[in-house]
Amino acid sequence: MHPCFNVRNFERLRLTFRRVAKAAANGSIEEFQRIMMGIATAPKAPESYLFLPLCWIYLDSSRIPSSAHDLDILMESNAVFELPKGPVLALQIIRWLTKIPQSALVDLCPHVWLWICFLTTYRDVIQSIPQELYLHHEIFSFVDRIPRNVVDDLPELRSFVLKAWKGFIATEDLKTPGFPELLKFLLLRSHCGSIPDAHIAEYAEGAGGTPEDLAAVIYDHLTLVARKQSVYGIMAGLQFALAVEPERVSSLFHASLRNRGIIRLLTTLASELFQSEDRDKRLEGTLARCTSLLALEMSHPGGHLWFPQAIRAGLLPTIAALSALASDRDIGSLRKVVEQLKGATVYHSVLTELERHGLEFAWETPMEVQNFKNSPIFSQWTEFVSLAQDRLELKNLFDSPDYVTHKACDNLECGKIMPKPNFKSCTGCRTMYYCDRSCQRADWVSHRVVCQNLDSLRRNDSLAGRDKSFMRALVQQTYQRNKREIFRLQLANMTRSSESPVGAHVYIWQNFAISLGTPVIGSYTLRERYSDPRTNLEVQQADYEARARRDPRFELYCVTFPGQPPRIFPMRSSDARVREGLIRIAREIRDGVIWEEKKMEGLEGLPISTIH
Repeated sequence: MHPCFNVRNFERLRLTFRRVAKAAANGSIEEFQRIMMGIATAPKAPESYLFLPLCWIYLDSSRIPSSAHDLDILMESNAVFELPKGPVLALQIIRWLTKIPQSALVDLCPHVWLWICFLTTYRDVIQSIPQELYLHHEIFSFVDRIPRNVVDDLPELRSFVLKAWKGFIATEDLKTPGFPELLKFLLLRSHCGSIPDAHIAEYAEGAGGTPEDLAAVIYDHLTLVARKQSVYGIMAGLQFALAVEPERVSSLFHASLRNRGIIRLLTTLASELFQSEDRDKRLEGTLARCTSLLALEMSHPGGHLWFPQAIRAGLLPTIAALSALASDRDIGSLRKVVEQLKGATVYHSVLTELERHGLEFAWETPMEVQNFKNSPIFSQWTEFVSLAQDRLELKNLFDSPDYVTHKACDNLECGKIMPKPNFKSCTGCRTMYYCDRSCQRADWVSHRVVCQNLDSLRRNDSLAGRDKSFMRALVQQTYQRNKREIFRLQLANMTRSSESPVGAHVYIWQNFAISLGTPVIGSYTLRERYSDPRTNLEVQQADYEARARRDPRFELYCVTFPGQPPRIFPMRSSDARVREGLIRIAREIRDGVIWEEKKMEGLEGLPISTIH
């Protein structure tokens, strides 16, 4: 026990105070209340600290009923209603006496924590226990003064913290007594790196039991901040979310945040923070955290689903405005956001919002325009705008009534290419197309074994139908623009091995990462793909590859889009002239014939028919 809690300190009090202190020590709550009120009026008086032994006496955990039976006895005698008063008064005194040695508080901490657990557990049973929020004020004022290593070892602390956080949010008052201390506690525990998974599980338990419940508390907190149009307390919520690593088991936490609309909410908060009239360095730090969390959530696979909401909330002008404000340390988050926007231009839904809200902004002053042009992300922003405009041109063509989607009959013996309305899709999987029933019957022998699996893949596809159709148009456009490079890669594959016959390979265009404008192209054979033990061939891939082996008019292009797993798009041609031309050139190269560039140009002029 620390010396400041020794009852001998009473002997240093004046006689009147000494009598009152001893009466309080012997159980007189009335005298203890008189002392507490006196300390409240003069907390800085040196003699106030001489009453600290009373805090030790009333916070002694041995006074807590050790069993349900002991509690029942106290309940029958009504003595239980006096029990909580002393500890609560003691916590108030400790809050007012700010110069208590930290070592003394550490000695007291285990006892205080046991009282906290008792008071919060039986608050609904013992009517004399103060309201929960009042208790939290005293509790977090005490915890705030304890060393982190001591506090973090307290059992069920994090569960208690989240229960308290939910209670404060329910009041919808950001400045409820105790709330500032709680937010400070959270900020300190999430500021030094990521939160361990074990601690996240404890926090989740207090929030309701799951990572989704924990995400709901964070989202409700940030929503309250946005609705109140106040930046008070926002940093704790942002920093806590950033300290939850998205790659670990806590990934459900971030998925739940996105499902609730965190990307749109963060955009709104960033805009409000930027427009705040009393912006200072501290607020700019909060703004940087807001941008960092926005970049984190946008970079997650599937984040594009919430981009339209963010664009409607003013994402583009907010990023442009923030770019002139961000420090060198924080500019990286803005770069990530712009990079995600560039990648999102492969989605029809995102382009629709970009077109609706525009890529140009109405700046208030010429100085703002110049600041934006001088910002570190301006060149990257220019690339994004250029790419978006290029994709918007394709979108406008795609949306026009004159645009006609073509399909090829999936009966390879037929392979007829016509406008899509002329085909009937398989009623089982909705992914295969036939020009008539006879073609469908002819293909059923091979298709029947995969029909059900293809239907399951289609139903579980997170990509909207309009987005998927637009991606086919984008793949076809990118193919047309990069034919020469594609043909060269295919020729290189055809001629690199003298042991296999020319033309024996079917080519998969892997790493076709078209999201950022310049595709990264690689040509690989099916043999290489099959020999790779890391590749887990899906039913659809295996079916496509089997078809490509049977028909030279059927090629496969594996395309990587942002936020999506690699997708295989079959390219269907009305004839095999491109394949036959490449085989002819490859044979000439093997035979030592110096091939001419114009032969490649001749192949480039041959049309492809459709991306399926």
